[in-house]
Amino acid sequence: MAPKENIEAVRLRIDNERTGSTKSNLHWFVPQTALEHIFTASTIARCVAEVVCEVEDRIGLAAAIESHGTTIFAILIWMRQEDAIVAFRRSSCLDRLPLDLTTALRVAPDFGRDLVEEHQWHFLPHSFREDEDIEIDPLVILPFMREIGQTEGGGFGTINRLELHPTQHDFNKASPLLQARRGAY
Repeated sequence: MAPKENIEAVRLRIDNERTGSTKSNLHWFVPQTALEHIFTASTIARCVAEVVCEVEDRIGLAAAIESHGTTIFAILIWMRQEDAIVAFRRSSCLDRLPLDLTTALRVAPDFGRDLVEEHQWHFLPHSFREDEDIEIDPLVILPFMREIGQTEGGGFGTINRLELHPTQHDFNKASPLLQARRGAY
């Protein structure tokens, strides 16, 4: 098998862009802005040239990845399953993240469970929006960089001040802080 030098270079760049979360949340994540910098049109084209697939499967593949499949391609490269991008394209799953388990197992029976339960979440960290009041799926990685300290505490939990990754919110960039309640509700 021919070496996949471009794909390996991209995997290394993804590794270098991984960002850790707070001590209480040991998850890492890759910000979407990092993927945008890594996956340029020329980088995608070079990686697609190294994907093992039929010649006809290459037609328009780079353009499809660039327009709506960058994140799934990044996940597959990270998992060393980049050749499966063709199956995801054929199944119209380039832009259906997060994937549910049924879909992932249908498209990639050998590794779909790992993709859904572990890997996809590292590439889909929550992005906070001002005036947002939502419940976040427990599997979603929260882009906390560090705890600043407690502001309150009591019988219903503790309120902590947390610093967010600068690209994962649209708050005042000078003060990327969030107060979050931890404990019983």
